Amino acid sequence: MTCDNWVVLKIQPEASGEQEMFYKLLQGWSIDNSWHMNSGIEKVTFRDGLYEFHGYSGSVHKVSYMYYGVRLNISGVIEYYEERYPNCIKVMPDCDWSKFKWSTKDEDQSI
Repeated sequence: MTCDNWVVLKIQPEASGEQEMFYKLLQGWSIDNSWHMNSGIEKVTFRDGLYEFHGYSGSVHKVSYMYYGVRLNISGVIEYYEERYPNCIKVMPDCDWSKFKWSTKDEDQSI
């Protein structure tokens, strides 16, 4: 079952600029108020109205392009990480994720 809301998080390490930033997929299911965060995004493909997020662990998470955004079931997770790691977590604006540049360098990510 695909999730009913999801976002991409940009995670910037607290330490010096020598550490790399990375991106994670955060998914939520309102039916049972659950959530899941993947291991990190390696690449994304788009097929039949679904983005397929390929994780560093080899997992593939399929999400509908129509359900991007924060809802109650993942808002608490985001707030927790923002409080624990100030200025290190950012919810990315929606875009065509299959064309996003998944660089680990903190650079302009315009498409």
